[in-house]
Amino acid sequence: MAAGCAEPPRSKAASEGPVVGAAGVLPCLELPTYAAACALLNSRYSCLVAGPHRRHIALSPRYLNRKRSGIREQLDAELLRYSESLLGVPIAYDNIKVVGELGDIYDDQGHIHLNIEADFIIFCPEPGQKLMGTVNKVSSSHIGCLVHGCFNASIPKPEQMPAEQWQTLEFKNQVFCSF
Repeated sequence: MAAGCAEPPRSKAASEGPVVGAAGVLPCLELPTYAAACALLNSRYSCLVAGPHRRHIALSPRYLNRKRSGIREQLDAELLRYSESLLGVPIAYDNIKVVGELGDIYDDQGHIHLNIEADFIIFCPEPGQKLMGTVNKVSSSHIGCLVHGCFNASIPKPEQMPAEQWQTLEFKNQVFCSF
């Protein structure tokens, strides 16, 4: 198990966030909690990595008395978007630490500049890696899949596959695909 990842609780109420199912797939289209994302890390086809990363944050002055809220708001806005600095798509974070005691104000900029460190779970598939998805659409030319309950994938029908075999795919089937 990755550093900073704890075992998820055995059962959870629906209002407490998503729970990882038996197949290692999140059951709904919500952002996974850090604990749920950690549970997915050990899945063979997760394409997830975990680790601490340092980041620079420009905090709006309105968060002077609420640094943590401002940092969380910025990090939340970056979830499920590709990050050049993380080399992947962050899906969860935890353990935020402000590096240094004070923030800086540069020149005439009104923002307070801070360096932070946090543990991130990052989706970063590489060419040739396999992913597991849940079928959520079947058409004559392609299937749609949901990977980790967060990412849509469209898989075109292979030309050599007979239409009869293609039509056996059903909603909620688990399928593997190469990235």
